[in-house]
Amino acid sequence: MTKLSKSPGLSPVEASALADCVELSGDSADELSRSLKEIANTNFGDPNFGGQINDIQTFVSAAFTDFDTCLDGFSKKASGQVKTKVGTQVLIVEHLTSNALAFINSYATGPQTTSP
Repeated sequence: MTKLSKSPGLSPVEASALADCVELSGDSADELSRSLKEIANTNFGDPNFGGQINDIQTFVSAAFTDFDTCLDGFSKKASGQVKTKVGTQVLIVEHLTSNALAFINSYATGPQTTSP
C-alpha cells in the first residue's frame, strides 16, 4: 500500500484514503507484533495465562479492526482500480488475521482430549 500511495495521478481523496490505510496497517503490524511477543511468553499452566491470552486476543482483535476501518474508510472515499487493489490486499490480511484469532481462541480453551 505504501508503494501505491506514492503513485502519480491519485486524486486527493484516494491519496487521503491510502494515507489512512498505510497508518492503520502500521498500527496493525505493531499490534500483531505485540501479540507474537506475548504468545512466546505464554504457558498453559501459568497462573497468568488467562490475562496473557486476553491481551493477545485484544491485540489481534485491534489489528482486525484497523484493517476493517481501512476497508470501510476506503470504500467510502475512492473508486476504481485503487479501491480494488487496496480492497483485495486488505481482505486477504483481514482473513488471515481472523484465522489467527480463531487459533488463539482455540488455544485459550486449553488442550482438548478426544474420547475413544
